[in-house]
Amino acid sequence: MRVWQCFGLYPSILPICERCPVVCRWCISYNLKSAYARAIRDANLLSELRKRNSFLPMTSTESLMKPITQNVARTLGRFALFAVLCSSSFAAPVAEVKSVKGEVNLMVAGKATPMVAGTKLERGAEIRTGNPGRAKLQFIDGSVLIVSDASSFKIEQFEMSSQGQRRAAQMALDVGLISQVVQPATDGSWTVRTPTAVTAVRGTEYLVEVGSDQVTAVHVKTGSVVVEPSPTPGFMPDPLMRRRSLHPSSLPPPVMLNQPNLGTVCNMAGRCGNSTAWKPERVNALMDRLSGV
Repeated sequence: MRVWQCFGLYPSILPICERCPVVCRWCISYNLKSAYARAIRDANLLSELRKRNSFLPMTSTESLMKPITQNVARTLGRFALFAVLCSSSFAAPVAEVKSVKGEVNLMVAGKATPMVAGTKLERGAEIRTGNPGRAKLQFIDGSVLIVSDASSFKIEQFEMSSQGQRRAAQMALDVGLISQVVQPATDGSWTVRTPTAVTAVRGTEYLVEVGSDQVTAVHVKTGSVVVEPSPTPGFMPDPLMRRRSLHPSSLPPPVMLNQPNLGTVCNMAGRCGNSTAWKPERVNALMDRLSGV
């Protein structure tokens, strides 16, 4: 029996909670509201019973009240336990810091906390590096990511399936440089959002750089990368906006980097250049900024 069934959640919500734990909080809210509504209904029923049966002895009133209060307590107890378990799943680490060089901080509630090797990172972790400042992260699916100097990076989403495979990973890079060695996943996605582009892969090794002018450069070493310009240059785009657009055909087509050493650049005008082979000098300069961790 699945854990959701043990807690008696409504069947219509089961697939959502199992496939997308991010909706877990909504499930809790929905069901707690339902439990509260039932509690109010039962309390009103109890009040009505007391009025109508005021002539009954107290023992009779208590016998009428007992099943109602037990039902309310049982319902609230189930969802309280479900909330605890679900909160624990949200707090589970999705990555570990393997090494640090220079100034690297984990931003928590606007405050910078120095990061060290062994630090566990959860969903929502925001990393900012100084100059110099680099960090090497290893995710629970085996993927490895390096954050370079003067970068602002965030783990927005990281979900694993019940079979231990990556289901969805979404990163955000405001500024700076990152390299990624993404482990293959049959049905799992890996995206990086920047102010001017969205990259999507399933398993590959590639670089993403965002300059101070918010121009995004993407280079693939192995595998393939799909690069889409941001629908709203200058803002961190929603990867679903292309689907929601009333005129999706008006958006520039994505750029496919499907051969080693290909790269592209996406600008503030919402355009990504054609894929071209990068010169060794350019690639080596970027790799130098990622070394040492």
